[in-house]
Amino acid sequence: MQLQLDYLIYMELAVIPMDILICYYVFKNYSSDTPAYRAFRRLAVALTITCAFDVATAVVSSLGTGVSERCHMLFNTGDSFFAGLSSLLFIKYAISVTKKEFKNGWHRMVSFVPTIIGTVLLAANLIFPGFLFNYSEQGEYLHGPYFVITAYIIPLINVLIGIFFLTGGRKTTAKNLVAGILGGLFSAAIIIIQMLCFDYVLITFYVASICLLGMMTVVETPDYRKLVKTLKELEEAKKDADRLKKRAQADNQAKTELLVQVSHELRTPINGILGYNNIIMEDTQDSTIKEYCQKIDDSGKHLLNVFDEMLSISADEGRLEGFSADDIAGIEPGLIDKTGTSIKVLAVDDNEINLELLVRALTDAGITVDTAENGLEAVEKTEKTHYDLILMDHMMPVMDGIEALHMIRRIKEYKTTPVIVITANAVGGQRDKYMKEGFDAYLTKPLDRKALFDVIYRFTGFKEKNVQEELISMLTFLNTSRGLEYSGGDVDFYIEQLKLFTTDNLEDKIRDDLATDDLQSYAMNAGTIAATARMIGADELSDIAGMASSAAAKGNREALNKLSNELTVYYRFMMERLYGLLSDRVAIPEKE
Repeated sequence: MQLQLDYLIYMELAVIPMDILICYYVFKNYSSDTPAYRAFRRLAVALTITCAFDVATAVVSSLGTGVSERCHMLFNTGDSFFAGLSSLLFIKYAISVTKKEFKNGWHRMVSFVPTIIGTVLLAANLIFPGFLFNYSEQGEYLHGPYFVITAYIIPLINVLIGIFFLTGGRKTTAKNLVAGILGGLFSAAIIIIQMLCFDYVLITFYVASICLLGMMTVVETPDYRKLVKTLKELEEAKKDADRLKKRAQADNQAKTELLVQVSHELRTPINGILGYNNIIMEDTQDSTIKEYCQKIDDSGKHLLNVFDEMLSISADEGRLEGFSADDIAGIEPGLIDKTGTSIKVLAVDDNEINLELLVRALTDAGITVDTAENGLEAVEKTEKTHYDLILMDHMMPVMDGIEALHMIRRIKEYKTTPVIVITANAVGGQRDKYMKEGFDAYLTKPLDRKALFDVIYRFTGFKEKNVQEELISMLTFLNTSRGLEYSGGDVDFYIEQLKLFTTDNLEDKIRDDLATDDLQSYAMNAGTIAATARMIGADELSDIAGMASSAAAKGNREALNKLSNELTVYYRFMMERLYGLLSDRVAIPEKE
């Protein structure tokens, strides 16, 4: 018989593996016995246990009479205890990173008092059940009059105390302070939201786990300042969404307008988070950072799906919309094939981060980009400049995207110019609304790069340039067909082999071998050059290196003297030519 759960556990269940990986990472890499590292390790372990215990408690509670009352009481008591313990350890971490000492003892007293009170209440409730929580004979979970104290108030007070200590810190880096304060604020906000609105959705420790990952990852990420700025915007967006929710009216039109605004305020900062995270993932060569960036990407997309599902429950249409092929169905590609040539695009968005991400994507593809920060500025620019395509945000100050579209359409040269709306409004029915207003296509944030360039191609005939294919076409001095054949037809692997070839320079070694008359070493190093050159399609260099290796192995000094000079000159030419082409187009390590 399938168990019917009384709680939505899937978000917290999904982050437990991530929490375990965080614990593994911090114990492996933060092994130093400094107070801050020790406190962070304890916080990571406690949060992992708490998240798992919260999920287990929800499952046990759903079993009802299938589990003894004593078991119910123990699980719920443990759940509240671990929640208080995790929030207490957040205080300890805050104190450790700000390097506060217990000279007068008041820090210790303040940090322990709420947790001690909570522990005493939980113990008393085990002896005299009912004033915190209890279970009926039918297995129903009953909240007592003081339930919120141990379940929500004490963890919230602990988180707020931790934030207080962080804001008073003077001896730590700004990165640690920002990460800790933002993580604490976000967790506190979620505790309040869960207490007031969604007690059946296990989201508190899901969000706390994301915050824990953020506190660990921000320090590792070069662009952490922009990520922190975006997280602040997300926090403000959530507050705005809550205020808008309170003002929502009962009629369907008011509800739809509310959901549109909530969707915009949530998706806009998430677009920035995922966008910069992808940039970091593309730019970094550190496999560990790549791994963490992938986790941020997965968690961010999962969080976006969760918000979408929550909004969909309230929306009359029952779903939120995203880009699909139907948005541009029936539209033929531009009559002029602009593949390999540039087009001029106007990008309009009031959000600096989103605009920067959009400009970067377009310019990397070889598109000339002009920008505007509101609808009025966009109208003024179209009156002076011709653009092949316009990418327009909707909600902007001064003049919004819809009003700007109507004014642009009055300009003779822009009667048929494609104008694409890129918006965070993903509530059902919005696509039709934008199409009726006169937009040519509809894309939602977070922006999908493939969808963006599919639309650009459909309307202009412009194709995104392929850096790898361009590079391969320029390697006219190599037998690239053979190199790709040795690489199994994998272009990425072939380029990696080229990068390895340019960084593993053996010129000095064969010169020293010749000077010291170490012909055995020379034969080995020249043989290595021959093999690696053959792998990348440098056939002539491979032949010369092979003959030099053979001459050295046979002790034929006369032949070797002639071949070694030819090998050195050709090898140097090949290394410099390859390094010059690769360094302009792909990230490669500095030559030693």
